Amino acid sequence: MALALGVLAATNVLTLVDDQFHAKAYGWLDAVVRLFSDGSALRNSPTEVRKHDVAVATQALVKERDYLARHALELTSDAVAIAAEIRAIKIEKAALHAAATTWEQRHKQAEDMLQRNRSATQKLSKTVVQRLARNTSRNMSGLLGKAVPYLGIGVTLAMTGLDVVDACDTVREMNQLAKSMELPAEDETGVCGVPVPSKDAVIAEVSKNWKASYLAASEVINQAGQQIPPPPTTDVLLKQASSFLMGVTGPNLHFMQTM
Repeated sequence: MALALGVLAATNVLTLVDDQFHAKAYGWLDAVVRLFSDGSALRNSPTEVRKHDVAVATQALVKERDYLARHALELTSDAVAIAAEIRAIKIEKAALHAAATTWEQRHKQAEDMLQRNRSATQKLSKTVVQRLARNTSRNMSGLLGKAVPYLGIGVTLAMTGLDVVDACDTVREMNQLAKSMELPAEDETGVCGVPVPSKDAVIAEVSKNWKASYLAASEVINQAGQQIPPPPTTDVLLKQASSFLMGVTGPNLHFMQTM
């Protein structure tokens, strides 16, 4: 009896301090119980209850692990999609930055060109106005000189030459303005290449047929809206010339009439 009690005490102690011995002892006991019954006698034992709790907890952990795995997979897919979207946004941002830089450069170039055009236009406008005022004053001052028979030819040719020079300068300045606006230049030879005849050439041409020269000039002026009277007769011209000579020569008129 004492030996049996000693063995039972030892096994109890081992089952409490050694999990492997406890598991083997429980296995032996479970095998013996199942030889004589369906094993329900051990159903409420602490080991079975613990095994049941462990199984339930393990099943819950498995479900939670599966849920976390699925959720992690969804998060990974979302992260991949977000990364792709971030890359697309970065590419679009770079393209927009390049486009903005290009448009900024074009805007600056357009502003610079506009400023140059404004300055060139203002300069040309001021120059043309000054030139027109100078031409007007010059033509008004030379009006009486042009009206003097024969002697007015020199005045007319000199002023015509100045008008041609001014017109040529105007055309060249207009071409400079067109160049600043990247426009094609106009032909300058129609103005700058016009020669002014000499005084002798004009006198020779008029001497041949003064009436034809008068009519050709009056036709051009009439087309511009100014009405030029028809050419005077020879008698009228002689009277006007005699009156002019009377005023110019004075005492020398008798000498001229005798020649």
